[in-house]
Amino acid sequence: MNMCDIKSMLLVIIICILFIRCNTQYSSSYTFRNVTVRVKVSNKTHPWMKIFVPRADNINDILKTIDRKVKIISFEKQQIPILLRNSINNVRRIKRITITSCGIEKLEPGFVKNVTRIFEFDLSHNNLREIKYGVFNNIVISRLFLNNNKICEIQRKAFTNMTNLEMIILNNNRLTIWDSTWFLKTPVRHVDFSSNMIETLPPGAFEYYKQFRKETYGEFYYINFNDNILTKLYKNSLPEVPILWFLFLEKNFIEEIEQGYFENIEKMEVLKLGHNKLVSFGNGILDQMDVRYLKLNDNYLQSVDVNLTEILNIEGNPLNTECKKQWDERKKRDRDVFERYFYNS
Repeated sequence: MNMCDIKSMLLVIIICILFIRCNTQYSSSYTFRNVTVRVKVSNKTHPWMKIFVPRADNINDILKTIDRKVKIISFEKQQIPILLRNSINNVRRIKRITITSCGIEKLEPGFVKNVTRIFEFDLSHNNLREIKYGVFNNIVISRLFLNNNKICEIQRKAFTNMTNLEMIILNNNRLTIWDSTWFLKTPVRHVDFSSNMIETLPPGAFEYYKQFRKETYGEFYYINFNDNILTKLYKNSLPEVPILWFLFLEKNFIEEIEQGYFENIEKMEVLKLGHNKLVSFGNGILDQMDVRYLKLNDNYLQSVDVNLTEILNIEGNPLNTECKKQWDERKKRDRDVFERYFYNS
């Protein structure tokens, strides 16, 4: 056998090995292999149990060995590269399922099946890159954590028909867009998409929420797009509700707030616009809205009404002489309240 034949044979062997590895990486019918799970049960004396699982198709196989009601299931820092179809099935009313820091790269459609309700489902700190349509649709989850992954794509309608979903946390990912169609027929009203690369929130960004205004008494709890790359805030890009409790838009590149941006909103507890590029904040922008705490620090503002809101932060702006004098007087007058907010928010 000459050298060329040997090289050809070695190449074939290497290709075969790589092919086998690629096809066996996720080919096992067992989602859980050689993992440890912590389970909290209804037992006041010893509520937590630790179970080693040599192999199991799904979580229900693990729970069969437990004769008490299970409240929390937690996998942390295990090796679970994929959640196969039916990985979580026939589970009844679990308070929390946590599968974090487990290297998850893929979620198969149908990985959750026949589950009555999961209150909190935490898949944070994994290696997910995309959320496909069909993975989460119709699942009964109240709070979903997908933060600290590598998600750069969410397919249209990916979270539709999640009729119990009230909170979604997707901060610290790689998203560049926001799409209202993700949440069709889903009443989520606590959204955290901070620390992504989202460029714009277009008019109609929260169009999906219109059908839920009446049953939620016109309240939207929390919107966080801190640390993205927004440059302009467009009219009609907020939920059309009278009450939006918290709106965080800090650490962006916002230069302009379109007139009518806060239209329809009557009350807000906290509005944070610090660390942006605003050169003005006036012209009656808050005339129709009652805001308790307004944060405008570290922009390029030269003049602001220092009595605009009950609690105000305009530190770090190049205020003109008169405005700075008024601001110093107000800080002195409301020192105790201001310091508590400045250092704790």
